[in-house]
Amino acid sequence: MVLSTDTNHHRYFLNEIRAAGISITSVIFETSSVQAPFPTGPLYEDEQDLFERQRWVGKLDLAHFDIHEVPNVNLATGRIAALNPDIGVVFGSRRLTPELISCFPAGLINVHRGIAEEYRGLDSDLWAIYHGDWGNIGVTLHMVDAELDAGDIVFQKCMTLSANMRLSHVRAHTSEIAAMGMIDVLKQWQSGALSRRRQTTKGRYYSFMPIDIKRIVHRKFNLHCESLKI
Repeated sequence: MVLSTDTNHHRYFLNEIRAAGISITSVIFETSSVQAPFPTGPLYEDEQDLFERQRWVGKLDLAHFDIHEVPNVNLATGRIAALNPDIGVVFGSRRLTPELISCFPAGLINVHRGIAEEYRGLDSDLWAIYHGDWGNIGVTLHMVDAELDAGDIVFQKCMTLSANMRLSHVRAHTSEIAAMGMIDVLKQWQSGALSRRRQTTKGRYYSFMPIDIKRIVHRKFNLHCESLKI
């Protein structure tokens, strides 16, 4: 079972897992989200949407999935329990209650588009760019526990930057890393040999990035990539 929201990168993720031969029993999409109390955009969202749609042609269809929509995934705890899931994947939903987490006897794996041991919380890729931490833009897949983004790591990979990249491309690249990693992790779990490790450090928790800082990050990332030789 996958808990998520309906976006391009989440649709791509679902289709890649299915294409790898892994069965997804059902998908729970949240139709609302927690909003920042200050402006966070728009900035490059239209460019991002176009890039993803062109890059993932034929990989954004939801026809093969059993989709359930709820305003808040925690309100669907009873429905989820009735479906009797074994393992779950979380990608982009709000924080889960202990009651919901307990519905998954084999656990839940969270997709964190960031390096959790450095950047926990929201907009982790953007905060790494803000700090000029070019080597810590990537993806962490970890088990869900009581503390946000602090569970055991089952996969982690940093993103390789190149000269033609723009900030509007980052979500696509990290989502592709996430899909590749999740396929490997779920196959490990199916074979009964899932490898996991405790986080070595506790990353700083970050919240939404305000639009004024995001403008700085937008320019900083694009200029940095333009300076690369490859």
